[in-house]
Order: sequence, then C-alpha cells, then structure tokens
Amino acid sequence: MNSLIIHLPIGSLNNYFKDIFIIIFTRLTKAKTQKLIRCIIIFFSYFIIKYGAQELITQIDAIQTKSLILKKKKE
Repeated sequence: MNSLIIHLPIGSLNNYFKDIFIIIFTRLTKAKTQKLIRCIIIFFSYFIIKYGAQELITQIDAIQTKSLILKKKKE
C-alpha cells in the first residue's frame, strides 16, 4: 500500500480510498497488534506527506459518517 501511495497520483487512487480505509479500520477493530499499528502509522505518514493532513481527515470523516449511518439503520 505504501508503494501505491508514493508512486501513483491521487486521481488513480481516489476511487479506492474509501475501501482502503474501511479495510484498515475493520482489521484494526478485529485484531489489533503492534505490527499492524506500526504499519498503519507508516501508511498514514506516507499519505499525509503525499496528499496532506486535510485529505486524511476528509477520508476518515467520510468513513465515520457512513458507518454511523449504517449503525443507525440497523438499530
């Protein structure tokens, strides 16, 4: 994943960011390990360096909004 962030422009990955972050956070909630946390921190660092902190916040906020909507619909 880090190589994709480093070498591809944002237009190439923009359609996949939502799915990438959903997979990351799903895996994080199911089985948190030190190695996983380290890899996520490195991934977020590369993401911020390439696309900026605001883009990371935007992507995470979009996922949180959708997950809250899905949880409310299930209840």
